[in-house]
Amino acid sequence: MSKDYFTLLKKAEKGDVDAQFYVGGHYYKLREFKKAYSWWLRCSKHNKKLGPLFNIGNLYYNGWGLKQNIKKAFYYFNLVIKKAPILYPKENIIYTQLALFLIGKTYFDGTFVKRNKTKGLNYYQKAAKLGNINAAYTLSSIYGNKENEDYDLVKHIHYLKKTAKAGLSMANAELALIYFKKNKKLFSKHYKAAMRKDNKVINKLELTSLAKDGFISMTDNYRNKLKKLSDK
Repeated sequence: MSKDYFTLLKKAEKGDVDAQFYVGGHYYKLREFKKAYSWWLRCSKHNKKLGPLFNIGNLYYNGWGLKQNIKKAFYYFNLVIKKAPILYPKENIIYTQLALFLIGKTYFDGTFVKRNKTKGLNYYQKAAKLGNINAAYTLSSIYGNKENEDYDLVKHIHYLKKTAKAGLSMANAELALIYFKKNKKLFSKHYKAAMRKDNKVINKLELTSLAKDGFISMTDNYRNKLKKLSDK
């Protein structure tokens, strides 16, 4: 499909589903959220894509162009989850992952709703099972915190392995530290992976610029720690 705005707009006005979705995305990038919402709402009525449903939910979730409304955000996120088995081309899996992750984060953190750790963990686990890197790494952090009542070394390693497999250097670094004295072969494997650049993987974590910078800095600290251990 042509990405030329005026070509897409003509198609969108004639009811083309894909064009309506892309035009909504065009306005979203311009931060004209009300216009993005309007096109995504039109697109969603065709009942052929999960993307517009998730995007509308995300606008409500963040209060972008619309009054922030978590109930409405959850309504659209749950529509994505419910319709996923029906509208399930591979490109739509990402929206299901993100919907599950955001609901999980909201319940686990107690942001906008009464905190419910059990629900939060449940949604995180579902998102991680579908391949959401952020959910898997978040779970590894939860289960790896020794000061946390949820501390579980087996689960910590399980979710670290999932994120390491996806190419996240931080996860490989943490696994290398775990295996340093236990298994030289695994230490070497994860050490090498920890030294690889992983900007594309980090971008999938959907972090803010500040959080992203902090994450990269923390990864560098882990790498320096591993180099010192390797030199001993």
